[in-house]
Amino acid sequence: MPEDKASASLQGCRIALTITAGDRYSPEAMLTDLEAGLLYYPVVQTVPPDNFDALDDTLKRWQAGEIEWLLLATPCAVEAVADRIAHLEISANDVSSAKIAIYGAMTRIVMAQLLPSKVDQVPSVSTHAKLVESMQLAGASSIAIPSAQRSRANWQRVLAATGANLFSPPAYHLKLGRGGDDLPGELWGGIIDAIIFLTENSVRHFAARLKADGGSLDMLKDVVVATLDPQTATAAHGYGLNPQISPADQRLPSLALELAEFFSSDSRRRR
Repeated sequence: MPEDKASASLQGCRIALTITAGDRYSPEAMLTDLEAGLLYYPVVQTVPPDNFDALDDTLKRWQAGEIEWLLLATPCAVEAVADRIAHLEISANDVSSAKIAIYGAMTRIVMAQLLPSKVDQVPSVSTHAKLVESMQLAGASSIAIPSAQRSRANWQRVLAATGANLFSPPAYHLKLGRGGDDLPGELWGGIIDAIIFLTENSVRHFAARLKADGGSLDMLKDVVVATLDPQTATAAHGYGLNPQISPADQRLPSLALELAEFFSSDSRRRR
């Protein structure tokens, strides 16, 4: 990077976050310390599923060793599982030998807070297929993936070749976000310097909300796109966006710092 870390700053930059203000798991505080101007455009609302019966039954079977793997593929899944484990009074000792797989940088970040004893079970990987490969599943394996109600994730397709038994209990329900700042208006005005996406879901829901609010992804052609991990970067590419920043270590402080270093460069002029 052209600037040292001490001189990096986001003063004068307006950065859009696709979350609500005060979100517990975000780079908000770090960006504020770097003097960025922040806008909030929440793209996802998470609400409970119709009921937790299937998820509770799955967690009890996982605790008992009847289900070999629990795959947590989204931050929402971690939050739901941590909440239900507490509700069912399942202790860390009860699942000390149980296996957990993690997909996505934000999933790992949330898990480090809510289920810290399990966060290093498997390495970080960039695709569904690579994660499944790292789990070394056999035909007799069983795997549970707590998912969004009516989820469209493609784990079923990826896991089919392994012959493993798949369970997908609904753990939460996703709705399109609302409220926050008038990001479409700010984009029309050309005064947004960068936008940050932390998960694949945030990219998909951002595209949907922006369209519903009368905007289009073409409005981001001059906006710097930053993503937290390769999975999110791939999702952004799928929508015609071109991420310019994605930290190698997939950490929130690094994401904020790389943005500051990028905008502190003489080659980049703020709006």
